[in-house]
Amino acid sequence: MPLPLLAANDLPDLAGRIAIAPGCRIVYDPEYEEGAAVPLDPFALPDQTCAAEFGPWRSPAPHSVNFIGLFPLPNVLDCSFRSALLQVSTYKEVMAILDTPEFHSFCNNVTRTLTTVLNVDGPIELKGISMKAPGMSTVTVDNSSGLRVGLHLDSNDRKSVYERDQCRNRLSINLGLGSRYLLFQNLTVGEIIDLLGKKGMRDIHPQICSGIARLFRATAPEVPVLRLRIDPGEAYVAPTENIIHDASTIGSTQNDFSLSLLGNFTIKDRAN
Repeated sequence: MPLPLLAANDLPDLAGRIAIAPGCRIVYDPEYEEGAAVPLDPFALPDQTCAAEFGPWRSPAPHSVNFIGLFPLPNVLDCSFRSALLQVSTYKEVMAILDTPEFHSFCNNVTRTLTTVLNVDGPIELKGISMKAPGMSTVTVDNSSGLRVGLHLDSNDRKSVYERDQCRNRLSINLGLGSRYLLFQNLTVGEIIDLLGKKGMRDIHPQICSGIARLFRATAPEVPVLRLRIDPGEAYVAPTENIIHDASTIGSTQNDFSLSLLGNFTIKDRAN
């Protein structure tokens, strides 16, 4: 069953926020790891038969982190930290700006604002500021190889493939000047394992999370990839350890900046 897509009711252009690709393909490019996959172009608006429509901003299930949400954080745009961030052009400069009082004040303001929109169960882990080049179909890079990984599963919590619904979810805020995108296949790891089992692959090792993603795209390349647009000053929250995903800066002409947090984020059971 697809994860619920939830959006705050004051976001503009909800109907045009989601596009869908007819599957994924293995990419043969020296900038990518061997066997990496990217969405199969072209993206198009979903038709009425596609389960890619937003629901109202409400709790998808009691204390569930397994949803994909989109909401505004307008106060992040008008602050001295963001103004300074937009002036940097190298990752070294990004790292330097993180060691400033303005950054710590900014993070405190963000976490306070989040509690008006989300329940936060337990501590929040700051993953840092990401700077990505514009015009990239996928952005995640393996730090050890320097190569892009394509559609993938995160593994911050180091849980087995049978415990992925218990992982924390990720919250990412667009701090740049242009739109960025969350790419994802709307199936949980548990659903992927069930699908692989129906294809005769039943002995799944509990720790081969990257292998699950590769095996899945090799056996079911036709599963659609959704693309969710996140505009400046907006945030998404998603269970990135439980869905195959990546981000994209396609169409952008300026460096992309985002702030990522990990935590047990759930939706407050009321209208936003």
